[in-house]
Amino acid sequence: MTRFPKYPLRTVHQLDGLWDFAFLGPDVDLGTLDVESITYLDKMVVPAAFDTIPPYTGLRGTVAYRRSLKVTDTLTDVQLYFEGVSLWCRVYVDGHMLAEHPWGLSPFWVQVPDSDLEEREIVVIVDNRLDFGRSPLHGEEYDFYQHGGIIRSVWWHDMPQTYIESAIVQTDDYRTGAVTVRLRLGGYIPDMPRSANEVPERINIFAKVDDGKQERYSFDAPYPDEFVFHLTLDDPHPWSPADPFLHTLEISAVLHMRNSDIMITRFGLRQVETRQGVIILNDEPVKLLGFNRHELTPLYGPASPDALLLADLQRMRDMGCNFVRGAHYPQDQRFLDMCDELGILVWEEGLGWGANTRHLTNEVYLQQHEAMLREMIAASANHPSVIIWGFLSESDRRSPTANEVDRATVRLLRQLDPTRLISYSGKSPLDDMSIDLVDVISFSLFPGWYSQPGDGDLTGAVRGQIDACLRRIVSQGLDAPFMISAIGAGAIPGWHDEYEGLWSEEYQATLIRTVVEEALNNDRVAGLALWQFADVRTYQGANALRRPRGHNNQGVFDEFRRPKLASQVVKELFNAYWASGD
Repeated sequence: MTRFPKYPLRTVHQLDGLWDFAFLGPDVDLGTLDVESITYLDKMVVPAAFDTIPPYTGLRGTVAYRRSLKVTDTLTDVQLYFEGVSLWCRVYVDGHMLAEHPWGLSPFWVQVPDSDLEEREIVVIVDNRLDFGRSPLHGEEYDFYQHGGIIRSVWWHDMPQTYIESAIVQTDDYRTGAVTVRLRLGGYIPDMPRSANEVPERINIFAKVDDGKQERYSFDAPYPDEFVFHLTLDDPHPWSPADPFLHTLEISAVLHMRNSDIMITRFGLRQVETRQGVIILNDEPVKLLGFNRHELTPLYGPASPDALLLADLQRMRDMGCNFVRGAHYPQDQRFLDMCDELGILVWEEGLGWGANTRHLTNEVYLQQHEAMLREMIAASANHPSVIIWGFLSESDRRSPTANEVDRATVRLLRQLDPTRLISYSGKSPLDDMSIDLVDVISFSLFPGWYSQPGDGDLTGAVRGQIDACLRRIVSQGLDAPFMISAIGAGAIPGWHDEYEGLWSEEYQATLIRTVVEEALNNDRVAGLALWQFADVRTYQGANALRRPRGHNNQGVFDEFRRPKLASQVVKELFNAYWASGD
């Protein structure tokens, strides 16, 4: 599939494929590791989770990846772009350590010094050990298996002297096609003239949408950190789930009367807001119906091929879903590209689940939390499918400390992107101290499962928890939309029981039917994200005693995407809702 953004003037090498590989063991001291002494006796494919591939399946420890690249342009600026490395990594080029990235699943750039070498060597040290001191965003308690490796694509960019660092397109008016473009340049930026005799150098930005007319925007020194300009599309075509039309924007940065760099990116004309408890997309109310989905499969872990990503989305569409919550971390850009093209609305969130005082008072945790959110938004800002930014799922929000962290996080998200909604998945409806901070108030509710398990009155249990959330919102004087961000029950695949006992497919199907009917019939429920789309591998220690098969079995499909009874219930009810015109 075509990947965006594209850079027509750059030499870009995709580094996917076989790399030299070494498993260094479970007890490596990263502080004293001698990279030059590593012996590579095996091969590993990139992208992949190394701990899904024999003989390394299930192992935790330190590994090394190596490959070389013949370059055509020496003595040029270079940047490496990693779409995702998990859990922790250190990057070397030509024996020089250039960067550490202590969390997985968000993309990052690495600046590479120029060199006269015609063959460059890249080494990436990866560690998938769970270590709170080094990588506190990856908790041992997380209810999903955290795989290791270079799990997403790697790119080598030969950069021009002045290059386009980023270009974010924000819709000002989807009807007229008015947009604001926020552009950042990197590399050589001319200085202010040092004397009156010097002619100031002008930076010209040329922008063209689709096949329309090229517009010029000129900037004189002193140059801003961010070049902001406005465009109005000649032929605006809004993006929506029913009509997911995508525009392209081509931007040229011109210095010295010649193109320095060109970027081509995609965007959609759409605006999202809330009004009186309803989510509004392009001036129309929209009810979000879908699933939480983990990027995990038995064969590939978090490194799924394109076909599997598409198949998951097609299954959701077949069931009548218009929405997916990417739990609990930044999503693969390929997945978001597909959501853009298929018209699936997305909640994307930073890594961080179940945080408590230990996490929220830890400076390293908070620094990594902020840095990850910055990387996530930088990567995903032009995806029209993404309408909600989420953070710190199911954190303990019953303290002033948690409220302070939430307040700072919301402030950061609004600064980085004022055009999208903000939410988090809360777990304490009655005493959550942060619900007034967000645009959409969301809670994880598990009536009939974690609370009131096997309750004979499922309707009363589900309705009671929904009503408790709504009463809390009203008591606070808030009119934000309310969303159920996670709800469901587990079912062991293939276990059927006419008594509808816990863990049977029948019990799960009955509970899901009750949940969906209550959500669809309640106008105050603005969205429903069922937990979850498919079963995923989880704890391997003592906690697995609560997880039959070592899996979270709350999917309506098993981990191989074989349907359970509940999947048909969802398909029936969601599609009937849309057919009714509600």
